[in-house]
Amino acid sequence: MPFVQRVDGAIVGVYANEQAGYAEEWLEDDDAEVEAFLASIVPKLTVIYKADIWRRATEEEAEIIDAQLNSQPIRLRRMWQDSQILATTDEMYAPVKSAFESAFGVERAAELLEPTA
Repeated sequence: MPFVQRVDGAIVGVYANEQAGYAEEWLEDDDAEVEAFLASIVPKLTVIYKADIWRRATEEEAEIIDAQLNSQPIRLRRMWQDSQILATTDEMYAPVKSAFESAFGVERAAELLEPTA
């Protein structure tokens, strides 16, 4: 990959195989234009191990997190309890981030939810 499709000079599609009549130009996978196009359409998956969140939290913060979790509907509690990671593309990430920001402020929430290296 990829054969690219362009409109007005901009890449609007990438294909593994040549598409006669509209995607006949070949570029390398690591071409800057290809990478920029793919980055614009594919959400970047960032993973945070939940154990890292607990390690970063103080005892007081852990108590707050636990209390917030216990006040959630069973479906959300089970989703949290049964997973080992929190992915930024997961439906649960936005409400978790929002709750952390409300409880700890934006800066501390960012520290607690720092992606796992």
